[in-house]
Amino acid sequence: MIRTPRIFSKASFLLGAFTFYIIGLSHISMAENVDYRLKVAMDRSKPSPQMQAKRAIRLDLLHIIGKRAPGMPEADRWKLTGAVVKYSAVHGHDPYLLLAVIETESAYQSDVVSNKGAVGYMQLRPFVAKAIASEIEFDSDLQDSALTDMDTNVRLGSYYLSKMKLRFKDLNLALVAYNLGPSRLRQVLRMGKKPSMEYTIKVLNSRKRIMKISPLASMGKNSA
Repeated sequence: MIRTPRIFSKASFLLGAFTFYIIGLSHISMAENVDYRLKVAMDRSKPSPQMQAKRAIRLDLLHIIGKRAPGMPEADRWKLTGAVVKYSAVHGHDPYLLLAVIETESAYQSDVVSNKGAVGYMQLRPFVAKAIASEIEFDSDLQDSALTDMDTNVRLGSYYLSKMKLRFKDLNLALVAYNLGPSRLRQVLRMGKKPSMEYTIKVLNSRKRIMKISPLASMGKNSA
């Protein structure tokens, strides 16, 4: 019988033990990798505080529009709340104020046209809307019919209101400018006259009525 030298037996044992050790480490590494990927997936699926806040406001606005415009289809209400929350965040608006502007301007009617030709939710005159669209590189060839599109109308109107806020450094005057036009407002101010605040009062009163039926406001999470 040929006997294997003891040195080879020990070497084989050590090699086997090392192999099992490496395999064990690889299994641990795989398990840790799976745990890590699971944690990442869970973190991604968990909404951030900002997302939770936006979702809460959107649901709040959905409730408000249901009360203020009960005949509006639910799908349209859902789209409108999405646009209001989105563009309020983009342009630094109070979403409840933006909704109040929409309510004052159009009473939640997407296809309404004023006697001056202003169209849609935020009552934009086509020549103003085209200038805005070109300015923000949205659509330099904007068609009048596009102003009845909910997202387009709120996007352009929200930007225009933010522009008035930057220009006049005052919300009350910005609302006057939105309604009257910035050139006419500047003319009134240059003449040393006080502009009419009728439109501003309408919007602010609309916001007050909105906040009275806001579930979040009733919970003390928003100021009236």
